[in-house]
Amino acid sequence: MIRNECSFYSKVLGEPVKVLVLLPIGSGYAIRQSSSLDEVYAQKTYPVLYLFHCANGCAEDWLYRTDTEAYAEEAGIALAIPDLHDSFGVDMAHGKKYGTFLSEELPRFLHHVFPISEARAETAAAGCSMGGYTAAYHGLIHPERFSLIGVLSGALQGDVIHAWLTENGIADDLNWKNIFGEARTQHEDTDVFQKIDPDAEYKPEFLVFCGEEETCNVEMNQRFHKKLKEAGYEASFAGGHGEHGWRYWDGCIHQVIERFAERIREDEED
Repeated sequence: MIRNECSFYSKVLGEPVKVLVLLPIGSGYAIRQSSSLDEVYAQKTYPVLYLFHCANGCAEDWLYRTDTEAYAEEAGIALAIPDLHDSFGVDMAHGKKYGTFLSEELPRFLHHVFPISEARAETAAAGCSMGGYTAAYHGLIHPERFSLIGVLSGALQGDVIHAWLTENGIADDLNWKNIFGEARTQHEDTDVFQKIDPDAEYKPEFLVFCGEEETCNVEMNQRFHKKLKEAGYEASFAGGHGEHGWRYWDGCIHQVIERFAERIREDEED
């Protein structure tokens, strides 16, 4: 994979932002599968998976704490991994407009600079914990852009998470009020449960994961999956042994990438 660490000034955020872009151009896998240099370096666009990190994390976590890069290289899929800080990928009540940045500015930047496909069938998003919420939220507000969404231990209800942390004597260092407002949790504009639309013209496939050793996130992810199914979305839920952490998420993102690649092959065959 070709790794590109990009820093550019965001008009929406009013500050420099960082995004990692990995492209399967001239990779070992591509070279082994090609018969000539012309084929290796042929002009083309690549399917893209947007990846969102967890709270108190950063874009590099996906590269250094999982084998996501190897999975994507083998599948011939590009990765776009922005730094979200602790924004949940929304227009914050008292902060930056990360929702607008992710939905309007980042795709324009990427498509302008890199050979990344704009086709819905070749665009997916996934994330863990906070990033799982971000993927679900953007997949539901822009279903016309994404064919597949991966929700890994999604932090889908801030009030439930805050209450559990408080009850168990764990410091909650997220400023929920700055993110979501006075209620300190997702509201009408940012509640992914309310964004599920039975009448939507486009409905991405959802892969929802949450390990059996998880704490407060299990029930909310199960309910999210159930509501998706009731609304007519193609959705699956996988539990299995695993705690809230990168060891579990590594296996999950492998499954997301494999399913994304499978969907692309099915679309090409049609």
